[in-house]
Amino acid sequence: MVRIAANKIIIGAVLLVLGYWLGMPQFTGYSNAIVSSFLILAGIFVLGSWGPDALQAIWSGVIKGPQIALISVATVALGSVISGTFSFTWWWYGEPMSWLNTPTSGFGRYVMGIGFVLQYLSEDFQISRYRQPKLWFVIVAIALSVSLGILIGYTWGDSSVGQAMLNRPA
Repeated sequence: MVRIAANKIIIGAVLLVLGYWLGMPQFTGYSNAIVSSFLILAGIFVLGSWGPDALQAIWSGVIKGPQIALISVATVALGSVISGTFSFTWWWYGEPMSWLNTPTSGFGRYVMGIGFVLQYLSEDFQISRYRQPKLWFVIVAIALSVSLGILIGYTWGDSSVGQAMLNRPA
């Protein structure tokens, strides 16, 4: 087993995430188109590899642990294709702000979320070594995620949205 500190794939992923955050102001226009293209291609590659088996499992009507895991991977890949296609099209048409915060703009993320829920529900995922997180941990994680999203949106995005969230009556 390769330790995480020596795993080149994990190190590369961490460096890419750091590169994104350090170069975030430059991630507009063509950069978004490149990332969107990657999401489309990666999703198509995974769908081409796993999708036929996932469809076969669905059509067979026998959906147990391994089939749920298989369908979940295909669902996340489909969400990646949808999300990438929306983002690329949005860029292609000049990034119109009216396209954002619509049911269409978030549909790819919604499909990916369904895929992640399916992964969680799969018996293959729920191995004996896995510990369920405590309820307080889930609540704190959700609160931190929402707070971070509002902060990032308020700081770098449309400040009126963040301001409205912060000043919303209870």
